Amino acid sequence: MNHNSHLAALQMAEEAVGLDAWESIKTSSVGVIVKLKEMDYTWSAKAVHHLLTNQLVVNNIHEIWSVEVDHKPFWEEIGVSPSHGPMFSELRLLLTQIRNWSFEKRRMIGLLSVLSIGVLGISPGSRIPLEQAKRVLDIEAFERYPWGRVAFSSLVNSVKVISFEERNKYTLRGCVHALLIWVYESIPGIGEEYGNRIEGNQVPLLSWSASRCRINWDLFYKKEKSLHQKVKFFFMIVSSY
Repeated sequence: MNHNSHLAALQMAEEAVGLDAWESIKTSSVGVIVKLKEMDYTWSAKAVHHLLTNQLVVNNIHEIWSVEVDHKPFWEEIGVSPSHGPMFSELRLLLTQIRNWSFEKRRMIGLLSVLSIGVLGISPGSRIPLEQAKRVLDIEAFERYPWGRVAFSSLVNSVKVISFEERNKYTLRGCVHALLIWVYESIPGIGEEYGNRIEGNQVPLLSWSASRCRINWDLFYKKEKSLHQKVKFFFMIVSSY
């Protein structure tokens, strides 16, 4: 899904699950994705492409978490195979039917939607891995799980398999918005000229509101060279959990 499709899908989920469930999701461990939707934020694919085609090296290893919960009755109730995680295309059909469901079940559908759209960043026809999907049935286990690592790993893995030379188009997965934040943070001149920093926000993902101006890279390089004689860009990616 592209940026506009992401926003539309999250808006659909918000309207379907109800205000109480959505407010609960906003305060959950994946709530940053919901808050990002509410900001005046514009995705810049060209800026991200420029970063990706220059340098990006990340090594990230994390432990595997497991959760034991009887998940089959829930999947059967919503018409999803208990052997596989749900697809957003399946969840989207449910969004028109859940208004009178219990708070807990509406929240579970909302959390699954956020996982598919904003954390894993997968297509509507791709399944959420079952081991991750079933965590929504145990809210305490869900909150303990390192979803930031999941989003980051999904993003980095999708970057590693891209061949920029052979394709005119490619697909990124995971929390793709982090890449644009890296552009603003790693190249200060771009952040100053094309990004709007939100002071006082402790969450990096919510610290920038992008402008709608397209980045003119040739003009930017000329300006930087005239100011500093030489231009050296070092992309440093730091992840803390």
